[in-house]
Amino acid sequence: YLELVEPVDEGSTVYALKKKGWTYYHVGYEVKDLQSALDLLRKKKFKLINMFQSEAFENRRCAFLISPEKHMIELIESASSA
Repeated sequence: YLELVEPVDEGSTVYALKKKGWTYYHVGYEVKDLQSALDLLRKKKFKLINMFQSEAFENRRCAFLISPEKHMIELIESASSA
């Protein structure tokens, strides 16, 4: 998926990241089994930031994680799993 985002105001997370010079926000990956993917990535030292139901993906479960190199990724539960 490619989702283009822009800051809604100066208080938004996207605004703060853009001000710091980030050229992209994160990369999203659709996964069949969200819990298994989380377990695997935690073993690889990824840190879970939060889990949520995403309006952008028909209220499917999603999770943001930070890699050991400080890159953010999003896991999106596949529609067949939801």
